[in-house]
Amino acid sequence: GRISEKPVNDMDLFVDCVLDEMIDLLDLPFAMFGHCLGAVTMYETARTLIEETKFKPLHLFASGARAPNKVGEVGPFEQDLGKVLMQTQGYRHDLKPYEQSDEIFADIIRKFDMAATDQFLSDPELRKLMLPAVRAEFEMTSNYKLKGEPKPWDVPITCFVSRGDPYVSREDILAWGQFTNQRLQVLMREGSHYAVVEDAKFINRIINREMVMPL
Repeated sequence: GRISEKPVNDMDLFVDCVLDEMIDLLDLPFAMFGHCLGAVTMYETARTLIEETKFKPLHLFASGARAPNKVGEVGPFEQDLGKVLMQTQGYRHDLKPYEQSDEIFADIIRKFDMAATDQFLSDPELRKLMLPAVRAEFEMTSNYKLKGEPKPWDVPITCFVSRGDPYVSREDILAWGQFTNQRLQVLMREGSHYAVVEDAKFINRIINREMVMPL
């Protein structure tokens, strides 16, 4: 329903747009969920709500996601990717990942080992529709910088991570603990970076359990 909208590549603009859409819906208790790079936008949206409004989420759920202060770090994933790209014909070392040609950028996002990636990349129509949005997300995240030191909130955080996720390490996921003064729950299971879909029943069950309101 929103496929015709221009992709947003600026974090502040993204948060403003999200808040415009959700602010009238916050009369009831709410939680927030973000997968991978979407957890960064979740965090920034929650931060803006907590610091600038009267609203606060009951719970944050992060899936396959580095903590906000770990997003820009160069870890094994980036190092391995860099080695592969340097040997890839057509790769330009003077351009950022989201600025590369379609073919090179497609190779980059394949490294996340998500089952749906090959599906949309192999379909010319889907690729034309979705690649600009993925580029915008990469650009927004590549230019992201955490504002100040991590600020712990009185909001519990639950993290889902797979042992087979090439992008998120134990250190990346445990760093979410710096953002809460309440409970940090880390649930690690078998799977890939695409566990948000592959393990959806488990994730939904945990979210439902955490969101049961006491009488």
